[in-house]
Amino acid sequence: MSRRVPSPLLAAPFVAALLLSGCMGTRGVDTAAAPEARNYEGPGCPAIVVQSGAQARVVYSGNTTDPARIRYQVGILDVSRTCTVLNDVISVNISVYGRFAGGPAAQAGTVRDTLRAAVVAADGTVVSTRDFAISGTLAAPIFGQDFRVTDSIVVPPPTVGTLYRVLVGIDQG
Repeated sequence: MSRRVPSPLLAAPFVAALLLSGCMGTRGVDTAAAPEARNYEGPGCPAIVVQSGAQARVVYSGNTTDPARIRYQVGILDVSRTCTVLNDVISVNISVYGRFAGGPAAQAGTVRDTLRAAVVAADGTVVSTRDFAISGTLAAPIFGQDFRVTDSIVVPPPTVGTLYRVLVGIDQG
């Protein structure tokens, strides 16, 4: 019984096809890397500013402004921001730290308020606003609790000469 050995010439096209398919890989296909977001705090990253007159709010028990009837006060103690840029879109990551503090008429329980953030152009035009519900539980013996709001606000891509800032404050309504 004779055994036939395949001719190397017959196998050559198959080997060449296998080699070429391995060499092709992703050639001819656009394999650009996905853009990577970057954080920064430099120019173009809007400053975060506590709006004048909105850094605190006093809530009274009843329709009065008698200091003895203060239920609670809420105030902003610190703010910070960083920016993330991806495809020319700026996302401002804000962090607002504050405190609820009971007054002479405080009662144990949960108090709620609203923190407002607004993106404002240099000419005073309000670009966007966001409201954040904030709350704290007042309980003896200190009748106070901290709050923190962390979130992102998208800012339009700046045009030449356009600057933005983020105003934050306790809603006075």
